[in-house]
Amino acid sequence: MSQVKVLLVDDHEMVTQGLKMILEVSESIMVVESVKNGQEAVDFATENHVDVVVMDISMPVMTGLEASKIIKREFPAIKILILTTYNHRKLIHELVELEVDGCLLKDQSANNLVLAIGRVMEDKSYFDDLSSFDNHPEPPRLGEREIQVLKYYCLNKSYAEIAEEMGLSKLTIKTHLRNIRKKLNLDSASDLIEYSVNKGII
Repeated sequence: MSQVKVLLVDDHEMVTQGLKMILEVSESIMVVESVKNGQEAVDFATENHVDVVVMDISMPVMTGLEASKIIKREFPAIKILILTTYNHRKLIHELVELEVDGCLLKDQSANNLVLAIGRVMEDKSYFDDLSSFDNHPEPPRLGEREIQVLKYYCLNKSYAEIAEEMGLSKLTIKTHLRNIRKKLNLDSASDLIEYSVNKGII
């Protein structure tokens, strides 16, 4: 039986290195390449044989959701597994609409990824235990001004630039961002960007 050719897509090199180590323990899997964004994933899939794409959602240039849509349209035989920290049930519905083959929460992916790849290669779907998603209710809604601050922040604008854009002080912008992090229970910039992508803020 030939090896399953896997493409890893994540803008954090430590993540792809770790996934590669996990996957290459299995003799049935070969990691053919690691790339850093959705556009690179589409380009690689266009020019090379890939069986499974294992992809993050929040990445620069092109998100995992955008790349999934293109890959599934152009190369429907390729299986796509999404890795995410975004554990809300709405995401499952979005992925199903995109015909993505499976989704794993990043904190569970190490143990389940090889199993998930085997399952999708059998033309079955694989989604982490849905109770993992059920137990995390939707975060509180953000106000209009908070959404605007978050959008500018995720577009890599500085506090000073956001303040000038919105006609507010830098201190006010910092306060809004602190409140946003507390309200959403998200600390890192990458988590805020992933939230914003999935909510259509950016």
